[in-house]
Amino acid sequence: RLFVLFLAPLAHRRRPLESITLNNCEIRDNGAEEIKLFFETNPHALPRKISFEGNMLGDEGFEYIGEIINHSSSAFEELSLLHNRMRGGEGFRVLGAALARQERTLKMLSIGPSCDIIPMFPRGLILFAKEFLSNPNIFPEKVIFTGIRVDLDAFRILGNVLSSRTSASPIELLDMRHASFTRNGFLAFINALEGSPGQTPKVLHISKNEPEHITTIFAISDIVRKPNCSLEKFWMRSLSLDDDSVAHIANSLSKNEKILEFTVNTDEISITGWDHVANALCDTTTIASTYTSNHTLVDFGGWQRPTKISWCLELNKNP
Repeated sequence: RLFVLFLAPLAHRRRPLESITLNNCEIRDNGAEEIKLFFETNPHALPRKISFEGNMLGDEGFEYIGEIINHSSSAFEELSLLHNRMRGGEGFRVLGAALARQERTLKMLSIGPSCDIIPMFPRGLILFAKEFLSNPNIFPEKVIFTGIRVDLDAFRILGNVLSSRTSASPIELLDMRHASFTRNGFLAFINALEGSPGQTPKVLHISKNEPEHITTIFAISDIVRKPNCSLEKFWMRSLSLDDDSVAHIANSLSKNEKILEFTVNTDEISITGWDHVANALCDTTTIASTYTSNHTLVDFGGWQRPTKISWCLELNKNP
């Protein structure tokens, strides 16, 4: 009831607030229900951005949030539900169904469990993603799924949703750090996108996962090599490149004109491996090869790299 008293003045506003932040307020499922009832009565008061981070919402709480979205106007833009207690299930599906029925694409969706529970079960993500199969163009523009366990089936369905999009622009961000996924899961995701590389997220952040690195690099190399690949930033700091794998990615980067950042662990790269990267950035074999080298990449690896590589990256950044 306290939250409803807090929200009551919104019922008399002619215009909704830009955002409402109710983070770390110990909101439980019954509190979310009261908030839902308020916005059902006053749908005009729903703000464009809502943040319920660090609360104690379970599956029922997520269902109530989904029902709030169903009563929202097309102006609703951002929803953050990070660090709650929902373990993934019917609540995740209802939330996905609500978003899939929106007339306009949600700009940002952030979901992840609190640090004191196990990662959400893959079933929740599977149910969520399936809701978008009939209308993939409504999939949120920026998606943060931190700490959500992504198994092979969940990854494949997510890839199918993105590859089914007919929108001229890919989604802006897919962040799946701490997703506990395996090599086969990531390969399923890449294979689903292989026929539609133009729908690869512009930013793909999959750090803090441990798939086998060689086959993972081969998979991401195949996508990067595609002339219409939309990937601009790839972050996987836990992925360690050796000379063989860096040769594959360097060859793909030399044929790519969009990617800006490729952030991985470069501790195991030797002089030979760095030579592959240097050739991708500035191949001095002929004038033609220099002209067709990669002139868009501005960051590779991290802080520890040879001076020559840093010089080439800086030249791309400030030609």
